[in-house]
Amino acid sequence: MPELNKPLLEKVMTHINDHPDVHDQEVWTVNPDYYDPSNIENCGTAACFAGWTCLLSGYTSRDVEVESKAVELLGIEWDDAGVLFHSDNTREDLNLMVKDLMNGEELDEVWEFGAGIYERNL
Repeated sequence: MPELNKPLLEKVMTHINDHPDVHDQEVWTVNPDYYDPSNIENCGTAACFAGWTCLLSGYTSRDVEVESKAVELLGIEWDDAGVLFHSDNTREDLNLMVKDLMNGEELDEVWEFGAGIYERNL
């Protein structure tokens, strides 16, 4: 089992919470070549949780396969990645999922897929 990268998990979630206008869970990244950390709100880049994991770690979708690299960087299992990276997750869902991961939960055991979305079953 890989070691969870808690600092990066928190960094990505904080970034998404602080900049909700550049979070789009339905795409890996949009305009990654224009990513400017000094001008996040106006650079034209948007990304999902996996995309921001890569961008905040210095990778773009031109450099790596986003999903695989994000799994590696975060130190999560593929089952958890399937839940965390799902396109229908809201920011509120992601906050709960990050909290669950930080507490040592396996997302595929805490969240159930139904009606096209993941719902917390605890």
